[in-house]
Amino acid sequence: MSRKIPRSIAVVLPVVAISLVVGCADRATLTDPAIAPPVSRVIGIPLKPNPSAYVEITAGSEFTCARRNSGTVICWGAIIDAGEFPTAVRMPTATLDTLRATSISAGDAHMCAVNTASDGVCWGDGNQGQLGNNLGYGPMQPELVAGGHKFFAIGGGSMVSCGVASDGVFCWGRHPDWTVPTSDDIGSPVLISTFNGSRTVTVGAQHACTMETFGTYRAADCWGIDSVGQLAIDPAFFPNFAPFDVRAQFGTSVRRVVAHDSVTCAEQTSGAVQCAGLNRDGQLGNGTSGPWTFVPQTVAGGHNFHGVTMGPKHGCAIDEQNHAFCWGNNDMGQLGDGTLNPSTVPVAVSGGLTFTAIAAGYQHTCAIGTDNGLYCWGANYYGQAGQGTRNNIAWVNPGRVHDPR
Repeated sequence: MSRKIPRSIAVVLPVVAISLVVGCADRATLTDPAIAPPVSRVIGIPLKPNPSAYVEITAGSEFTCARRNSGTVICWGAIIDAGEFPTAVRMPTATLDTLRATSISAGDAHMCAVNTASDGVCWGDGNQGQLGNNLGYGPMQPELVAGGHKFFAIGGGSMVSCGVASDGVFCWGRHPDWTVPTSDDIGSPVLISTFNGSRTVTVGAQHACTMETFGTYRAADCWGIDSVGQLAIDPAFFPNFAPFDVRAQFGTSVRRVVAHDSVTCAEQTSGAVQCAGLNRDGQLGNGTSGPWTFVPQTVAGGHNFHGVTMGPKHGCAIDEQNHAFCWGNNDMGQLGDGTLNPSTVPVAVSGGLTFTAIAAGYQHTCAIGTDNGLYCWGANYYGQAGQGTRNNIAWVNPGRVHDPR
């Protein structure tokens, strides 16, 4: 039974604002009569995007998927089959070439996407209802999310998924509205809010966030459990949960917001990244490690970042020169700096490679190179490093994924 929760009363906390022309010359001689310059007839024809170019990447706990311009999705590593047995994919597979995805998002052990018809599709582990197909288990090929909703985006979380659709915001899976501390599993979308102005959604373990954008006004709204400040709101306001979306304390110049496990990070239009929530492994990137904080912490180093991504214990982002930096736990080399040393501040990924997008998993990280190659580093026990092998070796430096093209 869907429970309609009224959309929010935004809790606003004080935040400091962070604040071809082509020419050609006509030939003329002294004896030529004066003539008027020719009328420009240049017609700009945009180049078609390369269908093989990778444009999006997302990582689950032990697998990674990447999307091409064509809508083809390839995945490697282990996605859970029917919630019981991990299936190791030693090489990336292009079996999802008929999906025609426009966006993709990984949960811990499941995947969701939106196709060109705006349908939501999910596959993988569905034992908690996080696939939204009303079956309570998961197929290995995409199946439609129930309800006939037309989605703008879907976000995968630990055991729950959320989507922003033309008729509101919905979640499904392990107790999808987080209103009471129970473990009810709901296998079809539950209405969270009737608001349909958002176009993105990101999901953690028991919370989610969307973006509100009106011109230059760009704010992150979050709801769910705030036990360790992951909503970037003082838990004293909502000691158990926020039943409707509340204005996170990241200000109104947010370019991107990402959530994972019990952490939320906001990428500001200035290039600064701020994070709130759990910090036991230094995943807030502010040079410290500690229990948690609801006050947004600026990731250290003064970098101008974009493409910020979070795993449960580490984060990564790309700087203005397209070099990747990571911070937090590094027990399997997921920081990619050639060591197994953790860091509470961003460290450069080794090799001098440049990237267009990056995705953090549980103990691995993958990225799209500016050369359109796919690269991974970190754990490889289910083949998530994409090297065609499966072992317990920590890949402490980026390795190129065996692309099936």
